[in-house]
Amino acid sequence: MTATKAAKEGAKGRPQQPKENPKAPEMRILKVGTCPSLSRGSTLTYHIGCNSESEVHFRIWGNTGGGLFGKEWVPWSRIEAALETCPVTAGTLKRSGAFRGNSNTRGFMLAVLKVEGLVEPLEGQGHMKADPARFLQAMEALIASGTDIASGTQIEEPEPGKPAKPPAAKPKG
Repeated sequence: MTATKAAKEGAKGRPQQPKENPKAPEMRILKVGTCPSLSRGSTLTYHIGCNSESEVHFRIWGNTGGGLFGKEWVPWSRIEAALETCPVTAGTLKRSGAFRGNSNTRGFMLAVLKVEGLVEPLEGQGHMKADPARFLQAMEALIASGTDIASGTQIEEPEPGKPAKPPAAKPKG
């Protein structure tokens, strides 16, 4: 057994639980959504949340395909700054520094931004930033209403031609 594997498995040969990140922000989940990946090869689950200062954040939470991704919260302010480059691609998001690690997170996030109306496809390749006013207004309403959805909440898949039912929010307080 290698030293790395032994460290991961711990003293009794069992995998260790990941340690909590003490610097991870306390987030309130405002929305749980699903969308196809850009390749349409998988379905992504994502969260939109806010911190104690009511700043909107995004994270990828699940993927039905095999692609790896990070589950870190990314502030809208960092994403929005990265969208100023045109065309917007997973590559430009990577170079922006808005996302950590070498994973599919950037491309998956681009799919989320597309479904949320924050980017629009360009003819040919890439996307361009769309007006975020409607999205931000909807998030402000969820923040003001005290919406707080549990992270393990599953979304009911809609019947063809019918809208998805939103998950139930936890009562505030």
